[in-house]
Amino acid sequence: MKRDARRFYLRAALGGRRTRLQDALRAIERKCYPRKPSDNADSFHRAMAQMIFWPAKDELSELDSAVLSLALTERKKSPTPRWKAYVLVDQRWPGYCLVSRLNALILRARNLLEEAGESGLTRLRREAEGSGERVSEARGFLAHLRAIKKNIKEAAKITWQDYQHLLFQPGVSKRTQLACGDSPASLRVLCYSRALEIIVDHEVREPLRDKARPLLEWIARVGNPAYSDLLKWDDFAKWMAEHDRERAEAERAQHKRAQDRERQRRYRKGKISR
Repeated sequence: MKRDARRFYLRAALGGRRTRLQDALRAIERKCYPRKPSDNADSFHRAMAQMIFWPAKDELSELDSAVLSLALTERKKSPTPRWKAYVLVDQRWPGYCLVSRLNALILRARNLLEEAGESGLTRLRREAEGSGERVSEARGFLAHLRAIKKNIKEAAKITWQDYQHLLFQPGVSKRTQLACGDSPASLRVLCYSRALEIIVDHEVREPLRDKARPLLEWIARVGNPAYSDLLKWDDFAKWMAEHDRERAEAERAQHKRAQDRERQRRYRKGKISR
């Protein structure tokens, strides 16, 4: 009788958790879909049709909670990395197609980000963090950009022409070229104008980064290697993933040391008892 009652309550609890997962999946199902307006649409409906919706932070948190709730039905410890919980739920309840639906979402997001491309400022930041030939030059340029964003009068103190090779791609044109076209201005003015273009271009891309950030931070949290390439679009999400990975490695090393100490203690105790 007790076993039947336990089975009944377990079935009822699982039913509620599965419904919660289904609702969470519905919330993200139509996200990251590029839509094209119809030919006879007016300007308002064209603008609405071109809007692309990304998963919100609370929607992804609800998905996380629903998946972990099901994954912990028959176990006490949460899987590490969290992606293992998604795989476990997908294996137990294949009808929800959890992993394949998430893969489709990530593919759409990847296509949108790749189509938009990254800003020149993002590329320069990556160079500044690397170990190539232009590291010091990139770092100096970024420092000067920060200076003029704080106080535009600092621009007069900077020899912008020193960054010619950093700002203009070699081989594209024999002369330096701006978005507005070639200009007879001095090299210093051209380089300064290009620096301002880089700032403006980065700011224009900011709305897309803001919309994508909750999804990228979710990718950093769940720790699926197949999604990690998207983290290049957000420095903070990339840092989150690296921090979580280092913490997990430290915890595994600590756990192994504790096991080794316990094994040594048991060995010594058994040796003494002999």
